[in-house]
Amino acid sequence: MFIKKVIVDQVRNLSHVSLEGFESFNLLVGPNGSGKTSFLEAVALASQGRSFRSHKIAHVINHEDSTLSVFIEAEDRHGLNHRIGIRRNRQNQFQVRVNGEGIHSLAELSQVLPILVIDNEAFQLLDGSASVRSRFLDWGVFHVKHEFYHQWRIYSRALKQRNELLKSGHSNQDEYDVWDEHILNAGFAITQYRLAFLQVFNIHFLQYAKMFDPLFADIALGFKTGWDRVNHDVCESMPTDWFDEGSLSDKFRSNLSQDIRYKRTQLGAHRADLHITINKMDARDVLSRGQKKSLICALKLAMAKTLKQTMARYPVLLLDDLPAELDTEHLNAVLSVINDEQYQAFITSVDTQLGNNNMPLKARMFHVEHGKISTANGDINA
Repeated sequence: MFIKKVIVDQVRNLSHVSLEGFESFNLLVGPNGSGKTSFLEAVALASQGRSFRSHKIAHVINHEDSTLSVFIEAEDRHGLNHRIGIRRNRQNQFQVRVNGEGIHSLAELSQVLPILVIDNEAFQLLDGSASVRSRFLDWGVFHVKHEFYHQWRIYSRALKQRNELLKSGHSNQDEYDVWDEHILNAGFAITQYRLAFLQVFNIHFLQYAKMFDPLFADIALGFKTGWDRVNHDVCESMPTDWFDEGSLSDKFRSNLSQDIRYKRTQLGAHRADLHITINKMDARDVLSRGQKKSLICALKLAMAKTLKQTMARYPVLLLDDLPAELDTEHLNAVLSVINDEQYQAFITSVDTQLGNNNMPLKARMFHVEHGKISTANGDINA
């Protein structure tokens, strides 16, 4: 997708902003607190219905108003225009329209305009909990496998009911059977979708990681399915014998006494995780912050490439303060991939210089100050 126009009303300090004439690279420049990140946040709101900075929509709405709205006009690879509009109020109510038609599910909205965000919180992909990494993985699976969302809803409902039984102390296996059946059937489908996705994703991840830093020459991606506690290496031809549904089903059911003890379901697709090693050591323990930033860029761009390859979908990239923690060499490597793959990117920075002046990147610059965004005179070569 290629964003052509954005209108923002009452998103943080952006009381009213209307911009168009975007290029593939769009650089928003201004001091801290000027509204650069708020603009990216507004684009994300129109894509997924929520902010990537706050779980509470009331914190995103301008303090002088009760409702925010964002409108985006975008063009797909076939030249078709898509119009997306969203309104949200402090009571967490929302209205969404796509091409004039009402949409009642944020999941349906997110399929229209996929976006990938790299910001300071992206470090949680490495340093955060397993749930952060599994959500990242499932975002990709959701976009390439339409059955995934249906199975995930079945799984989530059954897991919630099973955990309620566990909390109440029920110990009769018969009471769990109906929920166990849903968890196992949907959970195994989810795991198979994830495995198929990772086989493609891993190829691009290794390619970009090794391109961005020589230290990543011996990098490996591991996957914990959640049905056991084993970290399995991801490769193009992953063995299937270890994913024996019969034995894992028996293990899941036999774990009931432990589940009752801890009052939660300890095995299953909800316990999945990704694990990255460098020279067989945990990447979290051996990388500097700059190296982690390069690795995060490799993860996000591998996700974008997987969507592009499997679904011919081009995610829009929202890159908040991308130059932070990256020297010129590593920044240029990331920008080169974005340029070569023809993604549209919105990049914020306090500096007007983006990478090396010799890079063949045609970009548009926007100045941001006190919640006002203006177009710089002419294009820039970053």
